[in-house]
Amino acid sequence: MPVEINQYIYGNSLVNFAGGSEQSNVPYWMNQFAEAGGNTYAANGGYGFLRQFADREEPSNEWGFEGVTGLWDSDFADFDEVAFDSVILTPGNFIQGLAPNEPYPGDSRSPLEASIDVVRDTMAEQPNAQFYIYEGWADLGSNFGFPVSDSQLQQFHDYNAGEYHDWYVEYVEGINDAVPGADVQLIPVASTMAELFTDGPLQDLTLDDLYVDSAPHGTETVYFLASMITYQATFGEPVPADFEVPNTVDPLVIQSFDAINTRIAEVLGTDGAEPTPPPVVVEPNSDPIVESEYTELSQGDVAVIDVLANDSDPDGDTLTLQSAGNAQNGSVEIIDGRVVYMPNEGFSGSDSITYVVTDNEGGFVEGVVTVQVLADEPAPEPEPIVVELNSDPIVAGEYTELSPGEVGFIDVLANDSDPDGDALSLQSVGGAANGSVEIVDGRVLYTPNDGFAGRETISYVVTDNQGGFVEGELRVQVLVGESTPEPEPTPEPPVTGGIEGAGFAVAYFRISDDVTNLSQVDFDAAPTATGTVDALQYIEVSGEFSPEVGADNFASIYTTVLNVTEAGAHEIFLLADDYARVMIDGEVVIDTSDTEAGDLSSRWYEFEEGAHEIQVQYIEIDGEQSLNLDWAGPSTGGAVEALAGEIPSDTEEGVEPPAPVEPEALIEPVELEPSVELDTPEAEPQTAFAATAIETNATSLNDLDFASHAGVSQIINGVTLASDDDTLLDGGPSEGAIQFTAQISVETSGLYEIGLASDEQAQVNISGLPVVNTGADDDGAIQSNSIFLTSGTHNVEVQYLDTNGPQALNVTWSGPDTEGEPMPIGDSATDAVAALFSTVVAARSDEEALEIATKEADDAEKEELLIF
Repeated sequence: MPVEINQYIYGNSLVNFAGGSEQSNVPYWMNQFAEAGGNTYAANGGYGFLRQFADREEPSNEWGFEGVTGLWDSDFADFDEVAFDSVILTPGNFIQGLAPNEPYPGDSRSPLEASIDVVRDTMAEQPNAQFYIYEGWADLGSNFGFPVSDSQLQQFHDYNAGEYHDWYVEYVEGINDAVPGADVQLIPVASTMAELFTDGPLQDLTLDDLYVDSAPHGTETVYFLASMITYQATFGEPVPADFEVPNTVDPLVIQSFDAINTRIAEVLGTDGAEPTPPPVVVEPNSDPIVESEYTELSQGDVAVIDVLANDSDPDGDTLTLQSAGNAQNGSVEIIDGRVVYMPNEGFSGSDSITYVVTDNEGGFVEGVVTVQVLADEPAPEPEPIVVELNSDPIVAGEYTELSPGEVGFIDVLANDSDPDGDALSLQSVGGAANGSVEIVDGRVLYTPNDGFAGRETISYVVTDNQGGFVEGELRVQVLVGESTPEPEPTPEPPVTGGIEGAGFAVAYFRISDDVTNLSQVDFDAAPTATGTVDALQYIEVSGEFSPEVGADNFASIYTTVLNVTEAGAHEIFLLADDYARVMIDGEVVIDTSDTEAGDLSSRWYEFEEGAHEIQVQYIEIDGEQSLNLDWAGPSTGGAVEALAGEIPSDTEEGVEPPAPVEPEALIEPVELEPSVELDTPEAEPQTAFAATAIETNATSLNDLDFASHAGVSQIINGVTLASDDDTLLDGGPSEGAIQFTAQISVETSGLYEIGLASDEQAQVNISGLPVVNTGADDDGAIQSNSIFLTSGTHNVEVQYLDTNGPQALNVTWSGPDTEGEPMPIGDSATDAVAALFSTVVAARSDEEALEIATKEADDAEKEELLIF
């Protein structure tokens, strides 16, 4: 009798390898076998990990296969509006190193917990579907490397048939124990193929005959064999004996087709059996109806609660108390079908217990018991406990000035706050280029080097001790000569040097109180007053810039001629409160009109050697005044210095300066095309990482818990080790482990290649999931993986274990934000518009970008595409 199967697959690349041919997937061959046997097959499915399958509101529908129809059109129907006969769930092949009920690194749930959620949710929407677990073959690269020798390949087959298969048996038993009505069946693909390769007709197949990479993705031969096993397990009959095997499959498989079919039937127990009849239609089972429970008891008493007493079942099924969760303030156990709760000694207040009721027919519902433990004297019923999400601290940053020889002791937390009212702590402080820095009594102690005068910038990290941390910036100005006195009514910035005529010509304009932005100021009008200043180094000062215009409601324009001594890319820094813009030779390069007042803005600019006119337009509405202009680049030796040139020769004190140049429209940074082709300067990594180095005797990253070790912590730029053969981190151990964490920002969704090279064990995790890892056997070779990153922020963690000898670690990424070029992870190109493989991805939505990136990954023969 013909069999019709409509199948949904929670899958990965061991079911559907997008980087292979149209025959490198199981549904293609399943359809071919079904047509040859007079049966009917339809399939839908999508990619993901167990955690993603469990968290999605509805399964994804993204697969299509040559010649295979799909039952479900998700544009017109929900998942529960179609009827699938079978559902296949495919775990990843890199999680079997731990027990099924243990969370793997970077996740909060175990594979078993996530799978139980998937099975329960799917059964609720597809109650008549048979549930299967697809036993994909093990990860080759992380266990044995790639390529491997013949003996290592034999060890790989033995592992698939032994420990790896045992993990799946325990995993399936755990699901069926938790969901008794599910009857989940294992499709033993990996173990059956391993038997054919080691003690069967396919012993002579080599590594090249079977696998194309370290994942390992298979050849057409491997997916053909996996489909023969899956077909017999789901259709209940062997592949038709007269099936014509195409020459894309290895000749040894074609010669041994009948023997393979027979051996699979023996393993699955389908030899000689009649074809499985169509699924029997049964009436849908209704879930039990559970009423919440409430009970009171005195301190020292024990509560025995019959939670089933007020529960019922619409179908009349007998209810059973399946499980009871833990209580925060007492112990819980099930005795004779009832919940027994014993409060902790001295506890009074409200406690709760979650329990699960089943009708033993596949229906299950959670209930809650609320227990009120009364104090010796009656107490009011407590308010429900509301757990608020933690908010990160708000860090304002600091500025301070020091006299020569003075030591700075700065309370950087003084102007910081926390939205939740949490107590803030200074977690770590970065280094200083021109002095020493340490934390003393929760404050930053900065000692400048002898003879140093100028600007120093120090990064620090503030934590609320509740999981939130934010980086701040401390700017220290070490003054030249005697200490700067308290500002007079007219504030004067520090002098930038001893060059006669150095500084800016300035014109001041009195403005009405209804003028609130630069575009409303007529800088061509006659100024209210004129003068000169040495530099623009005002930070939160008060008083009058000029007596004629006062301290509020004025505008000013500053002009200087800057002599650039060395051509190249320089970075311009502007801080203004209220607003300002910088023009170089008449071109607007920075405009803070659309930024928060007081924020620091910066821009790379390609200078040619020689003189350049710099103009700064500024508006002060009310309050304290800040106007600070710095630069750094080849002309400053890479140091950050105050930007000031020479006063134009035709401008003297009290004489009106030249009329300002009408600014051109602001050129956005990503669209800037300077006359000289601007390449992002070759520089050290720019992304700030929180780094922690610890001493450890561990020999595997899996054995490490960085949270439980005290170590040396710093904020550094990039994933960088202190040296090649000394300490892992400045002041840290010479051998041990180091963890880097940061939050990177992705501007353009698309396909990104994550690269990792190290001399020993290292791993990159993104959003809590492992992306790529290396071991000592890789001998420093770069390992990489293609993933899809959506626009927005993503948490990145890099772990590295060093046990002996020199250290080497390098982490890169390439994709739309890097114009396809490998860069230190988190850094982006100056003009991040181009996308990897094609320029069209950058202009698309996340969904369109995913579709394009998936095709490009297929065309470039990338491995399995992870999605974040």
